[in-house]
Amino acid sequence: MSLTKIDLKKIKDLIHEAISEFYTTLIQTNFVTKTDLKKELKNLATKQDLKEELSNYATKQDLKEELSNYATRDDILSFKDEILTEIRKMREESLMIHYRVYDQHQPQLEDHEKRIGSLESFSIVA
Repeated sequence: MSLTKIDLKKIKDLIHEAISEFYTTLIQTNFVTKTDLKKELKNLATKQDLKEELSNYATKQDLKEELSNYATRDDILSFKDEILTEIRKMREESLMIHYRVYDQHQPQLEDHEKRIGSLESFSIVA
């Protein structure tokens, strides 16, 4: 039994129909369509949602403005330098005063020592 042109055409149509159904089923079950993506994207946050959510938190500029009232590391270090220079000046002045007093009073103290020694050498008889 041989196939006629009509039989071949029917077979061809059946194959096309089967492929078309398979393709449609494959697309519907395994691939994502635009409508599927749009449905899923509705559940996700948008840029505007994120901006609104982040508006509750401080920005870099807000932190800079808030922390500008406090002393910085440079401020503290310069203040420390000022204090150290004052302490050094006070030490130098203290040493100068000590030596000056010592130099001025040392001869007088030595003189007193001599005088006391001479007074102690005399014995007073009563």
